[in-house]
Amino acid sequence: MPIFFVGWTPDNYLYPYVYHRGTFAQRICYNNSDVNQWYELQRVETNWSERQRLLSLIQETVAEDAPYIWVYQSTEFRTWGTWVHGDGLVYNPMHDLYFYHIYKTDSPQPAPYLDTLAPQISHPDDIEIDVGTIGQNVTWVATDQNRDTYEISKDGVIVDSGDWNSVYISASLDGLALGSYNFTLTVEDISNNTSADTVQVVVIPGGIDFGDPMVIIITIGSIGAVVVLIVLIIRVKR
Repeated sequence: MPIFFVGWTPDNYLYPYVYHRGTFAQRICYNNSDVNQWYELQRVETNWSERQRLLSLIQETVAEDAPYIWVYQSTEFRTWGTWVHGDGLVYNPMHDLYFYHIYKTDSPQPAPYLDTLAPQISHPDDIEIDVGTIGQNVTWVATDQNRDTYEISKDGVIVDSGDWNSVYISASLDGLALGSYNFTLTVEDISNNTSADTVQVVVIPGGIDFGDPMVIIITIGSIGAVVVLIVLIIRVKR
């Protein structure tokens, strides 16, 4: 019955990289006659001590010739529990873990984390705007470690919804007619915990803003002009 020995040997790397007929040796035009001869001899050598001597000569010569710039193997870190076993856990830089050689034994496991905390939502002040106002929003700040979805409704009717990707969630107030509206934000995390907040928005008729400095200046100027005109009329009549 034939017997085979398989596995990684020096020949797996010598031929492609340093033997003159190898793929990479040809690409970089590396051709050292001594290395070629030692390589051919070690392939048929049955005495391990002699083969090791030939391999050492190849290694020393290639290091001296420096046909390649050798780099270090990167450092990898892997961890596993004490209940994981198997020869697949032996580190092999050529492969990832051999999962089909890994098995586990029964051991007490910690209870799964149960998220019972509701998301946090800020409570913006109620808003009063003039009819026809453009660019006004109501914005909430909503936080949670396991965000999932959000929903915005106006007087009970959903106007926006989607994935909860940001802590800032806004609703546009453009195009609202005169009246009072309740905008409600509801957020939900992946454990189905929910929170909601409602902001009242009142839309009033537009008018002159007497708190505007320019409006005050124009008003005072207009009153002054009227007073001067009245004084002139009185003097003319006299």
